[in-house]
Amino acid sequence: MPWLLINVGLVLFTGIVVALATVVIVQIVVAVLFGRAKILPLLRPRPSLAVIVPAHNESTGLVRTLASVTNQLFPGDQLLVIADNCTDDTAQVARSAGATVFERCDLSLRGKGFALDFGVKRLIENPPEIVVFCDADVTLRHGALDALAAQVVATGRPAQGVYVLRPSDNHIDVASYIAFLIKNHVRPLGWWRLGGPCTCTGAGIAFDWTTVRELPLASENIVEDMAMSFDLADKGKSAILCPLAFIDGELAPSSTAAVTQRRRWGHGHLQTIFSLALPSLLSFNRQKTALALDVMVPPLTLLIVLLVCNLCVNVGAWAIWPPLIGYVIISAVALLAVVLAVLVGYLTFDESPGKVRNLLSVPRYMLVKLALYLSFFRNRQKSWDRTDRATNKP
Repeated sequence: MPWLLINVGLVLFTGIVVALATVVIVQIVVAVLFGRAKILPLLRPRPSLAVIVPAHNESTGLVRTLASVTNQLFPGDQLLVIADNCTDDTAQVARSAGATVFERCDLSLRGKGFALDFGVKRLIENPPEIVVFCDADVTLRHGALDALAAQVVATGRPAQGVYVLRPSDNHIDVASYIAFLIKNHVRPLGWWRLGGPCTCTGAGIAFDWTTVRELPLASENIVEDMAMSFDLADKGKSAILCPLAFIDGELAPSSTAAVTQRRRWGHGHLQTIFSLALPSLLSFNRQKTALALDVMVPPLTLLIVLLVCNLCVNVGAWAIWPPLIGYVIISAVALLAVVLAVLVGYLTFDESPGKVRNLLSVPRYMLVKLALYLSFFRNRQKSWDRTDRATNKP
């Protein structure tokens, strides 16, 4: 009986980890082989468009964000900045940049979701055909709004832009750039080619007016964009990657703020796996099932740690009972395949100089991220906290 229980445990552990690894491998391989997108014809005249930028104490980098948006607007388009519970001059900076500003003050309801809901309600009297959500700390590359609008019209579903980080000289930031590239560009590109939905990242996502006005946006969820993904799938309107619309973001400039930012992203992802992805995995909604498979994959560092742990457990079991060699082979192949797939995906899609040298920063980054994920079980982050964008050094 003990051997039977051990065997069942090994089957479950190995099966789950290898299944998650397989999702990543398939996504990356398909992206590398078939991922390049065809350019959609530009829509002229373009549908009326409104860009909503939620901003909480974001005056430092807001000008650059708004400039990247206004350069792509046409006459009749709207640019709304929601100055949400601000204690700095965000509202004044936004007005000076030519945006229409609405100030929201409600300390009991904090978070990006409430600001987005507030912004959508401001559009009800003069609704556009397409609404774009854009974070206050990103830059939209040239043509992003055209690409997003064209895809929404062509598919009738929300279009999520490719959200990547700007390369940095800091070794931890470089490794974050690599992880972001795989998570937000390479893997979604492969899923897109297979007809799968895209997890919302929120940094640049477009909706038709009918869809966005019905979304339950007001939420304290610390990763409201992931939660939005499942709300859209419930309606049969899950987002699709828009591989021609690129949005550049950046990590917080100080070490303390960067840890806070990574902690919110990491803990929010793990919470979403347990609260939304697992219940959706066996749903009868094809979009929700495909979305759950994508979200179920833990952050890359954690996945590799799980694969290593699985290999170690199987090696230990094999040392005790030699017939279990099959588990060792399967787990070793899965680990090697994920590492190779990530390496090939990164080298294929990264366009920054020195990309081979950048790989040297990965081991230390993984140690930092592992400590962060372990803190999920000791001191889980449950509230939304803005990332401090001050330029203080570590």
